[in-house]
Amino acid sequence: RKRGANVTDIVVLVVAADDGVMEQTKECIAAAQASRCPIVVAINKIDKEGAEPERVKTDLMKYGVLVEEFGGDAQCVEVSAKKGLGIEDLLDKVLLQAEVMNLKATPELPAQGSVIEARVDKGLGVVVTGLVQKGTLKIGDLLLCGPAWGRVRRLLNDQGKEIKSAGPSMPVQIVGLNNVPNAGDVFMLTTNEADTREVAEARQRLQKQVKGDVAGTVEALRNSIEALELSDENTICKPDIVFSGVGDVTSSDVSIAQVSKAKIVAFNVAAGYNAMEEARAVNVEIGYYNVVYELLEELEKKVKLTLAPPPPGVLVGRAEVKKIFKIGKAGKVAGCEVVEVGKRNPVYTGTIASLKVVKDEVKEVPAGSECGVSLKDFTDLEEGDVIECFSLRNADDDN
Repeated sequence: RKRGANVTDIVVLVVAADDGVMEQTKECIAAAQASRCPIVVAINKIDKEGAEPERVKTDLMKYGVLVEEFGGDAQCVEVSAKKGLGIEDLLDKVLLQAEVMNLKATPELPAQGSVIEARVDKGLGVVVTGLVQKGTLKIGDLLLCGPAWGRVRRLLNDQGKEIKSAGPSMPVQIVGLNNVPNAGDVFMLTTNEADTREVAEARQRLQKQVKGDVAGTVEALRNSIEALELSDENTICKPDIVFSGVGDVTSSDVSIAQVSKAKIVAFNVAAGYNAMEEARAVNVEIGYYNVVYELLEELEKKVKLTLAPPPPGVLVGRAEVKKIFKIGKAGKVAGCEVVEVGKRNPVYTGTIASLKVVKDEVKEVPAGSECGVSLKDFTDLEEGDVIECFSLRNADDDN
């Protein structure tokens, strides 16, 4: 529920009119509130004997969900899924909420989305069920997804039919990755196969198994390792400890590391002869350490390698916003100077709607010149913002 609330824009909370607010309802409300998603309430089974929709609305108030007719901001619809009653009204409420939130997407951008679940199918291999959140995903695209990577070989829609592309807000099954990613992982389009493979393999190497000489040391190491978290605008990466324990490394430890593809961290302990032989046979790495900061420095370097490669495209220019103008139907227009400055903290990714020098529409502006820029579906510009422009092509493409 928490994962679902994190990847969606609007939560539809379905509550049975006869059962009322149950434990799972409370969990859904908590997940939606934690992710700050607006809630549209659908009170189901209104056709059943004993249905009490008014009681449901009153009970929801106890958990911070106040429907509009009670003076709140949560839209509410009474429905019957069995008889199809109120479904059109529910869809209208969802569309109205989306309009109020000004939810828009740009299909022309490189694809990015989240993994809902993943499995291994005997006929298809690794199948990832995901939700496209930005851009358009196409067959043949190169993807990085958590510890997995690969080219999209097949795309299936929610009805299992093959499709050639999937746009924003579309659930899709993706076939072509080399490993099973984790639920909640972000998948994104990349362009360089070597870099993508390197990042994915580095993420696999973040799986750790910790063995130490005493329990206090193991606990302190575990806390320090788990605190090594780095992130960029798309990805959060940190080591994953699959097992920890006290004593020398044993054959059992090697077996666990082999299954989980983890490296064994041996701090102030050794490995028995049998364990070392088995580790060599199954290609499990054992690292020996006796200084904490050396271990943490090494791990931090590996975590940095796991952040996503740069977005597909070649940086062709930057423009600093000098002044904001309001011009009729065009809305806000940024008066800019083309420069080479700026610290990246992205607040919008999209396309340029208009580029002008004085009153003339132009296709490009040289460095040092001034221009007027308006962006597609974005007007929240401020003085001092930096607009970065990318050409969406492979950086290795000289054509």
